[in-house]
Amino acid sequence: MRWARVAHLTGMSLSEWLSFDDLTREAVCVAIEDLVEELKD
Repeated sequence: MRWARVAHLTGMSLSEWLSFDDLTREAVCVAIEDLVEELKD
């Protein structure tokens, strides 16, 4: 599950993560996924 992975990367519990609204979660997911891709290069 995408959100579980991002919650783990940010050190948040899944319940904390799910307390955010959908747009915030999506924005954070995209930002972290972009950062991970940059770090791979």
